[in-house]
Formats: sequence, structure tokens, C-alpha cells
Amino acid sequence: MIFDNFSVSLKTLIPSNKEINMGSFEKTILFDGLGLQSFLTERKNEANIGLGSVTQLNNLIDVIKKGKNYDKFVNKFDEMVKFIYAENLILAIKSNKQFEFYFYSNGEFYEIFKEFALNDKITNIVNRWKGNSIRIDTEILLSNCKKKVVMKFDKLNDEIISLINKFDLNLHKNYASYFNKDLSAKQRIFDELNTNFEIFKDKL
Repeated sequence: MIFDNFSVSLKTLIPSNKEINMGSFEKTILFDGLGLQSFLTERKNEANIGLGSVTQLNNLIDVIKKGKNYDKFVNKFDEMVKFIYAENLILAIKSNKQFEFYFYSNGEFYEIFKEFALNDKITNIVNRWKGNSIRIDTEILLSNCKKKVVMKFDKLNDEIISLINKFDLNLHKNYASYFNKDLSAKQRIFDELNTNFEIFKDKL
């Protein structure tokens, strides 16, 4: 989402989501030049080295360290995080009783990843790759959030709850439309979000 010069990425979850799909993070670029092409797989293998689980990733990082390439790897990881996650981020988690919103500025999000990488704890937050997308640990990311807002449904009137449910449904419908080349879907999301915020101001 882009508001004037301010951009934000919105991800919606349910409480049972233990991982967050953080989108494309090109593995061939990250590991390029480290001699690891044969290990860039998600499948189980005899050496148990790869990208498909935390254990495989830890073993892959051990190979990087043995090759004395860990600093090079961390620097490249750092630069890719800074470039790929340049937008601000909102995580919205909906349960039956409440909506939780977690807010991250692009700088805060970058610093979370940087701290884990510099302290040799990348796999504390990065669980695995699936295709070219990384899956990160939901609990770790939420525990490092500095700004959280909880909206309890029992304090909201029926109109507000209805708007939230409607927006949640329309958000997913418009995601599908947008990825099917309906470029106007993004603007429809923005318009509905702005309208809802104005109603929330009046009702809350």
C-alpha cells in the first residue's frame, strides 16, 4: 500500500500460523559464490543439508563457516533484507475475540534480521525456504515488535465488527484479483481501508 510517499505491506494471519511467508528471497542470489549449489534444496537428503528445515539450514550454515564465508554470507543477507523489506509492515492477527495489529517500520524490521544475523542466530527467525520464499518464525517476530494495538471485539459495536469482517473478506478477494492482472484491485483496497478508518474514528 502506498499513501503519498509512505508505503506499507499488510499481512493477515490467524493465531495458529506458526510461520509467516515473507515472500520472495532469491536463494541463488544469497548463496551465489559460496559453492553451495548442490545444497540449495528443500528435499531431505543423506547429509541433511539444505533449505527445507531449521536443521538443514543450521547444517548449511556450518558448511559456510567451515569455508570461512560466514561474514560474506551475513553481509549479503543484510543487504538483501534491507532491499527486499524496504516497506513498513503491519501484521494483523484475527481471532474470534480480538484483532491484534503489530506495526514495524522498515528500519525496525531490518534491525531485527540484522541482530539475529550478527549474533549467529539467523535460524532463530528464518525457519526455511519454500521455493524462493522464506518462512519466518511468527512468535519470534511478534516478540520483537515495539508497537502493538489490540482491538477487542466485545468493545466494538456490531457495525464495526461487520466492517472488519467485510474488509477481511474483500482484502483476500482483491489480492486474488490483483494477481490475476486486475490492477485496479489495489486501489479498491486502499479506498475501502481509508473509508473504514474514517468510520472507526467516529464510532470508537
